[in-house]
Amino acid sequence: MGSEHDRFRFAPGRSKVSAILALWCAMVASGLSVAATAQAPAAPPFRDGVSAGNLLFLSGQTGIVPQGQDPHGEGFDAAARMAMDKLGVALERHGGRFEDVVKCTVMLADIQDWPRFNATYQRYFTEGRLPARSAMGGLSLAHGAQVEVECIADMSHGGGGTGPAPRP
Repeated sequence: MGSEHDRFRFAPGRSKVSAILALWCAMVASGLSVAATAQAPAAPPFRDGVSAGNLLFLSGQTGIVPQGQDPHGEGFDAAARMAMDKLGVALERHGGRFEDVVKCTVMLADIQDWPRFNATYQRYFTEGRLPARSAMGGLSLAHGAQVEVECIADMSHGGGGTGPAPRP
């Protein structure tokens, strides 16, 4: 039998950074105390999601390029996966899944990374059911992030579940 934290194991295809951030987000959401250190910042002054009627508005989730990696090489791909994985954690925490997402806004430090982000982004949604989306680039994002994604989800379908796993 697995524990409730099995989903945070370092599974193939999941970076250690995204698994650690997902666990940290879950701990904060569950009310566990998370000490602020150089590696773990204090809880931000906002909520990860707010419901209004049947809509769930998710705060932007960032992807940080791991230190020592080229931001336009594998580092960017890892950052894109991190941002999307963190959105998945926030959706799950609110009883949703990626299929519930109806609109995304993508912010990129460099718009030239848009095709690379698209390759990652598409793996999180069912083919033929992509949400509406806006993208902008050339931005200075919080904490030096290369990518930030915020979403709106329609929770009228009952939510529940994590949605599909990213396709390989």
